[in-house]
Formats: sequence, C-alpha cells, structure tokens
Amino acid sequence: PPVAPTTTTTTTRHGAAHRRTDDDDRARGGGRRPSGSVPSWRHSSAESRRRLAATAALVSRPVPSRALVETRRPDDDDRGGAARARRRASSDAASSDDDADETQNNLKAADKADADDPNSVLFKARQERERRALRRIQELGAAATPEVVGLPNGAYVKLRIEGVPAEFFERTFDKSRPLLVGGLLDHELVAPGQPLPYALCRVRRHRWHAKILKARDPVLFSCGWRRFQAAPIYAVEDADGLRHRFLKYTPEHQHCVAVVRAPPVAPNTPLIGFHARGVLQERGSTEDDDATPGAATHQPFRATMVGVVTAIKAASPVVKKLKLQGFPYKVERNTAFLKGMFSSALEAAKFEGAHLKTASGIRGAVKKALVGKSDEPGSVRATFEDKLLLSDIVTCRLWVPVEPPAFYAPVLSHLWPSQRRRRPSNHQRREVNDEAAADNGGDDELGADVTGLARTAAEVRRAERVPIPVNPDSVYGATAIERRPRKFAAHTIPAKLAERLPFASKPKELPKRGAR
Repeated sequence: PPVAPTTTTTTTRHGAAHRRTDDDDRARGGGRRPSGSVPSWRHSSAESRRRLAATAALVSRPVPSRALVETRRPDDDDRGGAARARRRASSDAASSDDDADETQNNLKAADKADADDPNSVLFKARQERERRALRRIQELGAAATPEVVGLPNGAYVKLRIEGVPAEFFERTFDKSRPLLVGGLLDHELVAPGQPLPYALCRVRRHRWHAKILKARDPVLFSCGWRRFQAAPIYAVEDADGLRHRFLKYTPEHQHCVAVVRAPPVAPNTPLIGFHARGVLQERGSTEDDDATPGAATHQPFRATMVGVVTAIKAASPVVKKLKLQGFPYKVERNTAFLKGMFSSALEAAKFEGAHLKTASGIRGAVKKALVGKSDEPGSVRATFEDKLLLSDIVTCRLWVPVEPPAFYAPVLSHLWPSQRRRRPSNHQRREVNDEAAADNGGDDELGADVTGLARTAAEVRRAERVPIPVNPDSVYGATAIERRPRKFAAHTIPAKLAERLPFASKPKELPKRGAR
C-alpha cells in the first residue's frame, strides 16, 4: 500500500523555516529510500542546529580579542603591571599638560619596574647578554683578560695617564671641575705631519646671535669630543649641485655650507659654534669695571651658529667668480692682440683656449701667448666673431678655488692657570701685566689674552684703536667723474652701392637750409 509522505521542518542559517518531504527526497535521490535508513539531510540539519546554537552562545556573551585570548595567563596581572602603568602615564600626559613632570616620573618608574621584573622582555634580554658574555669568557679560558673581553658595565676602573706635567696639579687642577674622559676611533685621528681634511657642514646663524657671520672670522666649535677654534668660509650650493659659490657673509634666515679645517668627524655629527668673546668667562664678569670709550668690551655668552657635519673632503669645493680684463692694442680684422689681462707669458700660456667676451657682446677665444721681445709680458693673440675696436674692453670669466685659512687651535682651557679662567677687568689686567713684566723681566706671559684664543680683525682694531683701512679706489662719489661725449666716425656709403639702392634707401644728400 502507498506510504504517506513524511514532513520535516528545519531552520536554515538565516532563520527561515523550510519544509521538506520524502517526495522531495525521492525526487532528489531518484527513488524511494530503504526502510529503516535515516535520510542524509537529517544528519546535516542536526549538525546545522548544533552549529547555530554554538554561534548564538558566542554572540550572546562578550568575547575578548584574539591576542588577549592567546596570551592570557593566570600571572598576567603581575606581568602587565609595568605596561599598564606606562599606558596610564601616556593617557595622563595626553589629557593634561599640567601633570607633565609627574607623567615623566611615572614613565621612568614604569620603565625601571619593567627592567627589574623577571618576566619582562628587558630583563630577559639583559640575562641573555650576560650569558653570552659568560660563555665567551669560558671559551677563551686563560686568555679572557680585560684587554680582550673588556670590562662589564658599571665596573670601576683606574686610569693611569703618563706624561702629565706637575704644573697641571699645581696651577690648573680644580676639584670642582671634573675631567671627562673619552675616546677616539682610528679613522678620527690624523697622522703626524699630515694636513687636516676639510669638513663640510650645513649651518645657519643662531637666532640669538645679533649679527650675521663673516667669512674667515675665528669661531670656537664644539663637535663630538673635540673643542677647537678655526676660521670657516661660507658658501651656497647651486641648484644643479655643480659648484659651491663663495659667500662673504652668512645668509640672514637660511642655511648655508661652512668649510673648515678640522680632524675627521663622522657625518651627521652635530656641532655648535661660539665667538671667543665671553666663551670661557664666568657669569658676573661680563663687563669691565672701568671700561673706557673705544676699548674692547666683552659681550655676554652667545651661540653664533648651529649645524651638522655632512662630509669630509680632501680639497675645498668652494669657488668664487673672477673676471680678468684686457685691452686690445692692435686689431687686424677678426684677430686682436690683447694686453693687461695676464702678468706673464707663463700665466698666459695656461689660459690658451679660454673663452673671451667683450662689453658689446662679441665672443672670442685665446689662441696664443706672445713671447716676442716687442710684446708686453702677458700679451695674447685672440680671435673674435667680429672686428673689435681699440676702445673695447675684453673680459675672461673664471672660477677660482677658495680655501679656508689653515688655522686649527684646540681649546686647552683645563691646562690654563685657574686665575686665567675668569676674564679680569681692565684695571686687574693692567695690574697683572705690570706684575708679570716685573717678575719675568719684561716677559708678558700672563699679560697676554686671558683666553688664549684668536680674535677677529674688528676686535683687534677696537682693542688697539686702529682705524678701518679705506681703499680710495672703492670710494664712490667722492670726486666727480667727467666723461667726454664719444664721437663716432661718419658713416659713408660707396657711390656704386648707393646707385643700386632703391630710392627709399638712398642717402638724401640735400644742402642744409640757408647754405645757399
């Protein structure tokens, strides 16, 4: 007999009810299932119901993030204390600017607690370094001396310095000024007798310095472990990067390139510069007691420049423009003989092939240096695009290298007598000069400059009351320059050419009115 179809209701993933019958199953499977067997879709529906129940249970309760689920342990409360303290300190700093000091202390305390925590990463990294050092010492055995493996961090050492003069302790050593001991690498040293390289620095005038800086003025540099005085020159790099143009003064509000003679320094090393005035004087002695008008006054301590070392060069890359002028004394068509441009035949021979140009724009080139008896020293033969006049001025544009002065003086202030560290007043300086001259028989050692550093030309002029030298050729407008009007020769057209010209271009040779 026919069997009634069985109806089953299931719930899909989206929650909709779906009714299935045996007829549907037979239609899908292609026949009637055997008696006692369980249809396959009933297994799938049971599995779906179980998965849906598990998903609903997970959605109904808050689930921590994956990172917290994987790293959560019973002792995480103690281990994450330093991290929570750091996060709390960071949030406090972001929320209130008034608690900046307290936040900084909290951060330091958190870092210290994290470093002392046996379960922290910093503590384990430190233990790993110690184990590696101990393993290395065990491998070396008897050869594990301090010269080979070094000294551990925090160890107290005793340095023995040989060759220290006794005057260092008698006259200069001051217990209130501790000595800082440092070291230099092999590539930071210069062999005896070798010239110092050129340090290229990217600097700018410090905003606290009142004036712009002049090239070749001595500046006291503090760069790395060294403190020295040198005379830098300044330059600006072209847009194409081909050359560095010399600058007499630093720009007002932008960076420039400073080239200075200095020992090798690693690139990206910061530096700061000062003027020698007031650098080594103590506070409270910045002014003279009885300064007179015109005498050298000591200005207070100020930084002059800040920057960074960019490169070390064996030669100075700075160049400046130079124009040599010459005058023709003989002209033959497009060839002209020039004089006054070079001083000797040897110098003129070095410039064979150089480009020339007149004030009117005619271009030319140097062909040969003249060495005849009738020729002046330094005369040359040159050719031009057009015929020159004897009144033309010929120029030769050149780029000549510029080098900073070979001046390098390390600051040895700790080796000076203690009484020379404080800059005295004029009255005290005169007393010291008189006493030194009386004791040394005229040798004025203590009466010299108390800093022992070079001074600028302006400071020397003010101290010695020397006027500024004036070049009369550089004074403009002092005397009136009278220039006579230039008269050119009359322009004549040949008669045969005038006959062939059109009527509009023919010269109109009409008699002047009233000449008849």
